Amino acid sequence: MIPLSDSGSPLSILVGRDLALIAFVRDYIQFGFDGPILNAIVDPVLHFPDRIYRRGDPGYYDNLISLINKSVVSATADDHTDLKLVFPDGVVVCISLRDANLKAGPEAAIFYMDMKGGVFGVWPGR
Repeated sequence: MIPLSDSGSPLSILVGRDLALIAFVRDYIQFGFDGPILNAIVDPVLHFPDRIYRRGDPGYYDNLISLINKSVVSATADDHTDLKLVFPDGVVVCISLRDANLKAGPEAAIFYMDMKGGVFGVWPGR
């Protein structure tokens, strides 16, 4: 596993990349960036300038899908609280690392360099 901090986050390679796909896979959401893949096992929370959306809220899926083809402005990992992907217009996708938000296992998110490569980062709950 790679040490996690904002300055050394493996997520930093996402900056400037377009979100190419979002897949809803049984119990997680997959974000694809034309190579790198981020699996959010904990349901992401969407922070739009005028509203916050959680899974199950009306508009959650539509707003998540609206991020496809938008570039990541900032990608950070605070290994004590959350992962954040910032998109244009201040939209933030936040994946909690708190134990209270974990589902069936100990992982909150898993990051792959590509479909053929191994795991590049794993964020356990805290």
